[in-house]
Amino acid sequence: LERAVHKVSQDITRARELALRAQFFQSEQGTIRGYGVYWDRTAMPDSYLLFADCNNSKQYESSVDSIVETIALEPGVAISSLNPDPTLSIVFVPPEPSVTIKPGNPSQAQIILALENDPAATRTITVTRRGIIEIE
Repeated sequence: LERAVHKVSQDITRARELALRAQFFQSEQGTIRGYGVYWDRTAMPDSYLLFADCNNSKQYESSVDSIVETIALEPGVAISSLNPDPTLSIVFVPPEPSVTIKPGNPSQAQIILALENDPAATRTITVTRRGIIEIE
């Protein structure tokens, strides 16, 4: 669980760094406006996406945005809950980068991971609109 929580935190940081560098990514969908991380607790309970935001919607849209990488959680770890739930996009747009959390536009997002064989064993990753990432 510890390793999984730190990996998710690192991948959120990686999306921020890709946006800061305005990293080139070959996309047939259009010009890349930013990078983000997307979770869908229902459709992908044990994985998440690192994606390129190609239409500046500041959220993942499968018909428009390009998947940079699909990332599997550690075996035995699943997404327990998200806030907002059941889907969550965190997008970083250069140059600052600005941070957008969707759906809605809450001041922070939470990703709660749990052990599949012990759902009471959880760890929480909190990301604020200022881009601060905390692990609890």
